[in-house]
Amino acid sequence: MDYSHHIRVGNDYFDKGKFDEAIGEYNEVLDDLNYFYAIYNKSLSLRNLIKYEEALTWFDKALAINPLDVAAMRGKGVTLFYLSKYEEALTCYDKALSINPNDVRTLNHKGNLFYTLKKYDGAVEYYNKALAIDRYNVDAVDGIKRIDDMKT
Repeated sequence: MDYSHHIRVGNDYFDKGKFDEAIGEYNEVLDDLNYFYAIYNKSLSLRNLIKYEEALTWFDKALAINPLDVAAMRGKGVTLFYLSKYEEALTCYDKALSINPNDVRTLNHKGNLFYTLKKYDGAVEYYNKALAIDRYNVDAVDGIKRIDDMKT
């Protein structure tokens, strides 16, 4: 079986927002082996279909294969955030940042989590950490602007 073909086709479907079709392609690979990227991408597809609990199961499978994958750990955190499981999300973000403290996406997600919890100083801290790495990062700039706009 040509696993890379199914992954490429699944990724194309994913990029087009056709998540059910993407899952079908990833499942073709998963029927034969535990292929990390198929598992990870299936997790993202399920999350985008708002099947959060099922997505968490697949993020855990991905992390069982590669516990040091920052994107999978962050993805699990984002999914937990969508489920309003903020403490668990924070734990995932902290684990991701312990692996790569310069992961701008995770820094922004952690800032968003603090913003949601109305811990604005913490939010600004993490947005600023993201900007220290990528000074043009739109998400961090927007996060700080939201907080500044509340003060005026």
